[in-house]
Amino acid sequence: MGDVEPGELEAEEIIRRASELFLYTREELFGRGMTRHLVRRRQALFYALRELTDMSYPCLARLTGFDHSTIMHAVVKVRKEMEMGGVTAVVARRLLTALEAIPVSVEFY
Repeated sequence: MGDVEPGELEAEEIIRRASELFLYTREELFGRGMTRHLVRRRQALFYALRELTDMSYPCLARLTGFDHSTIMHAVVKVRKEMEMGGVTAVVARRLLTALEAIPVSVEFY
């Protein structure tokens, strides 16, 4: 397990839950599709990954297959929209709310 980056396991759970919420597969979220609907969700996911994990941009790039500058652009865009309002900010808030509502880890006894 030494090859796992810090935060990667949590990131995988965030990705899984975003996929379920957005009704896109992991492959679609990290593919090259460019519809507005998909791109907004992808940017919201990049924002959530950056905000909720300790992973660096290069680590997120390795995980997602996107260039680190693409992820940086998405995070900056969503942060700006969070302040000013925008469709991608609404999508990001929806994802963050859904992630808070579901515990990251559940222990069964």
